[in-house]
Amino acid sequence: MNKVLSGMAAAAFTLLASHSASAQELSVSTWLPMGHHINAGILEPYAKRVSEATDGRVTLNFLGKPLGSPAEHFELARKGLADITWSNFTYEPKRFAVFTLFELPLLSDSSEVNSVAAWNTYEKFLASSLSVLEGVEILGLMQLDPGMINMRDTAAVKPEDLAGKKMRAGGPIQSALLEKAGGVSVSAPQSKSYELLSTGVVDGTFANTEALYGFKLFEVVKHQTAVKGGAYNGIFFIAMNKKRFDSLSEEDRQAIRGVSGIELSRAAGIDWDQSSAAGGSAAEKAGMTFSEPSEELLSLIREVRTEQEQVWIESAKAAGVENPQEVMDFFYAEIERLDAERASR
Repeated sequence: MNKVLSGMAAAAFTLLASHSASAQELSVSTWLPMGHHINAGILEPYAKRVSEATDGRVTLNFLGKPLGSPAEHFELARKGLADITWSNFTYEPKRFAVFTLFELPLLSDSSEVNSVAAWNTYEKFLASSLSVLEGVEILGLMQLDPGMINMRDTAAVKPEDLAGKKMRAGGPIQSALLEKAGGVSVSAPQSKSYELLSTGVVDGTFANTEALYGFKLFEVVKHQTAVKGGAYNGIFFIAMNKKRFDSLSEEDRQAIRGVSGIELSRAAGIDWDQSSAAGGSAAEKAGMTFSEPSEELLSLIREVRTEQEQVWIESAKAAGVENPQEVMDFFYAEIERLDAERASR
């Protein structure tokens, strides 16, 4: 009997040791507080899905502090300083110019629609051809809710309302719009908006409605011009070091891919939509005013979109995309298709 028990104990120990040896913990560097919806509503639920999909063999460990600035997070993943990171492609606008397609104005009102359309376009046309992505595994794409024009003191509903104004801008689309209206662009990530606004460095900021609550911007801006489909849009990546990903077993790689890609992009978009609604509600309660753009401002935004489409086509060609017009047409068609599906739910 003792020999039987000893044999069972040895087998259990061997099984436990084997499981422990195969368990993988992936480090995650995130540059916003854990209470922010990107962490609490998107990345933490994703971590749970990864653990469940791999039967606990792969877990995600969120580091206590970020390993770099927002603009450094792609490199952190590429170099393997963190296993998984996320950030905005437009924090490195020249390097990732091919992704500005997803930042053009006047897309869908839904982050879910924009995120899924972006992923489908990326997967079909870009995933296997972009040298700029070498060294990383893109786990998902997420589009913030449509970007709006937010002002501290007076609403900007006409192009001349932006003339001479200093605006925090986080990407080339925003800067192009502001330049055409005669404003002055101050380049900074969204996380710097509160400081720039509260100290009077800028008169306003391009920001999505979620950010009104997520960054407490409703405390320092009082007016939003709500542009249907966005005065601009924003695309984020969730990326993993490629060597680290490839070091996992084939079973675990497939399990992770099963909860990533379109599934992660859709889940992220849904969370952005919910957070946008919460941001709008909080801003309204705080006394912010919401205005519609004049036809003159809308005409200016359409003009910027047309110009930036051509800029993007040239950027895509330079990045090695052989058929940029087809890629753009597909992206727009996906938005139309997904918007119709969403409306019929």
